Amino acid sequence: MTGFRNGCWLAGLGLAVLVTLTGCSGFFVDQTTTGTGTGTGTGTGTGTGTSTAGDYVYVVNQTQDTLSAFTVGTATLTAISGSPYALTTGLQPLSVEVTRANTFVYVGGIGAIECFSIGLTGALTLVSSASASAEANFGALTTSPDGQWLVALDSLTQTMYTFGINATNGTLTLVGTTIYSAGGPGTVVPSAVRVSPNGAFVIAALGTGGDAIFSFNTTTGMPAQVAMLAVPSGKSDNSVAIDANSTFVYFARGGTTAGTSGVSSYSLTTTGALTQVQTLATTGNTPFSVLLDSTGAYLYTANRADGTVSGFTVSNGSLTAVSGSPFAAGTLATALVRNNTGKYVLAASYGGTPDLTMYSFDATTLGKLDSAATAVSGTDPAGSIALAATH
Repeated sequence: MTGFRNGCWLAGLGLAVLVTLTGCSGFFVDQTTTGTGTGTGTGTGTGTGTSTAGDYVYVVNQTQDTLSAFTVGTATLTAISGSPYALTTGLQPLSVEVTRANTFVYVGGIGAIECFSIGLTGALTLVSSASASAEANFGALTTSPDGQWLVALDSLTQTMYTFGINATNGTLTLVGTTIYSAGGPGTVVPSAVRVSPNGAFVIAALGTGGDAIFSFNTTTGMPAQVAMLAVPSGKSDNSVAIDANSTFVYFARGGTTAGTSGVSSYSLTTTGALTQVQTLATTGNTPFSVLLDSTGAYLYTANRADGTVSGFTVSNGSLTAVSGSPFAAGTLATALVRNNTGKYVLAASYGGTPDLTMYSFDATTLGKLDSAATAVSGTDPAGSIALAATH
């Protein structure tokens, strides 16, 4: 079925989909649909992205329905002209992703995914606005390593969406939905999703519901669940990171009391099976994001409950706390990203003070983070909830 409304195509090959569109990506989707399509996103949207090697970071501000943009300089963060950019009122954004070619930015929220093209200076131009609905909340986004596919989790249901990305105009083509099973008896809270660097697997962190592991077909863009992982009672998996060799997986695992939160690491087999390497490397309270640095030698978590960032050295999946960890961040530190040169780690804090903190790597103590710059992404507290950077 192919749906058209207000100048934008949404092609769902082999699907039965109910579509309501405003612009290119606000829509309702039949939650029971499954897909077998092989589309790669050939819609007829109006925006044109410009591939850029610029060093930019984009911050989603949930309470203000805005998207802030900054240029990363040498120990500096400079707001880009036009920032912050208005999102559709009521979108209540939850997630953000930059395409692998650095041409488009997608923002997921209540019932919609909005699209912006990236200009040569990092400035954004709205490609498709969205009419927010309560049908699907896009709480987590990720792109495949080959740049063809956008994978999204609905934060309301146990549904994963796959979209083909039109490399020219940013249009998203729905190719299928996947209903998945949770890893445990807890409440499923779809929190984060990642495609492994080798493109073989998709892994989703599902709160107290555990985790779900999928094989990934890079030709069709469709995942198929191959395993699930339960978390111990009282724990919640809030984020996931996969190393560059697709060998180890790290979950940001929150606990219910101080001292019970941390990172749990697992080895990943070629069949998608996970074997635990380290039960828990203790972090600050309630880690909400986990990030490997560009070398894979260090790992960091943003700890929401105490507004800190924890750091670890990494060796064959085992973690050792970095001297001086955890490091100060803003209130309710929630998201982490590294810039495209790998020189900096950035943390967004939902409660502000500051909204955005950029860290450099200490010249003496390996893996230690030093605050290099801060930035305001909106009227505090802006509700800075998600980060994305050019690659």
